[in-house]
Amino acid sequence: MFSLKLRPMVGAVALLAVTAGCSGGEDVPATPPSPPETAVVKPVRTTPAETAPVETTPVADPDPVESAPTEGGGDAAVIAPGVLPEDVLDFDLHQVGPTWSYSRGTLSTLETVGVITMPPGSSADLLVPSLEGQYPVVDGRGTCGNWGGDLPTCLFDSESHGGVMVQGEDVELEEVQAVAEAIIPVL
Repeated sequence: MFSLKLRPMVGAVALLAVTAGCSGGEDVPATPPSPPETAVVKPVRTTPAETAPVETTPVADPDPVESAPTEGGGDAAVIAPGVLPEDVLDFDLHQVGPTWSYSRGTLSTLETVGVITMPPGSSADLLVPSLEGQYPVVDGRGTCGNWGGDLPTCLFDSESHGGVMVQGEDVELEEVQAVAEAIIPVL
């Protein structure tokens, strides 16, 4: 009899010991799993980027004939200060980059006549066929007409600046011609 009572008791103690070993027992506190380790990235030390020095080019060269690109260079000639008359009729001379223009009026009524130089060695004769209603000016040194039918334009060859185009916006052809006639002798 004794052996019958003991067996269930031994089985219960063995079962209790097995479950205590799996769970860590009541005396040992359960620890939560530790979070995965994350690598700390250290900031990379950088040096400032080296910048190339900025080169500036004068807007108008004091000696455009000597320093103008050779024939076929592709750069437009630069008109030196003081070469063009300061005003023609009531247009005042202004320069924006390599382009010179005579303008008058307010911002809402601005009228302009631009003076555009072509590369040295080029000829304005190549553009003359584009002019409609063309006629010669200044003893045949220049030709005036309408570019594309509605843009008053005069073309001529300059001795020191290649071909020159004088083109107006919101002005009459006669006014563009007056500007061209004033600047043909000085260019």
